[in-house]
Amino acid sequence: MKLAYKAAIYSALIYPGGGHFLLRRFAPGIAFAGVATACLLVLLFRVMEIAQSIADRILTGEIPYDIGRIHAEISLGALAAGSPEVSIATWLLVACWIIAAIDAFRLGRQRDLGRQAGADRDGDS
Repeated sequence: MKLAYKAAIYSALIYPGGGHFLLRRFAPGIAFAGVATACLLVLLFRVMEIAQSIADRILTGEIPYDIGRIHAEISLGALAAGSPEVSIATWLLVACWIIAAIDAFRLGRQRDLGRQAGADRDGDS
């Protein structure tokens, strides 16, 4: 498999920056992975806030021990999570993931073309 495809797959399916690490381009790999991790942490903390709020309301008796009602509260909490930081973190995560895959493909293709040019020169000698 060509390195360009392998790097793009690592960044697209495993984690942003994964393809960069495969290509030994550590600085961009750390940058992409860092941004993605920060975005995921923002989203995780918001999910934990919603879960804690619902759990507290169950314990105080405000929400009955009914799975249907708990599910409805979770759905309402997820819809109400539309705070600006959640929206920014979500879009930034999606953009980071896509850009990382494209950039990993681009860098891998450069390396593939460099190998091919080196092989062509060796064959001409």
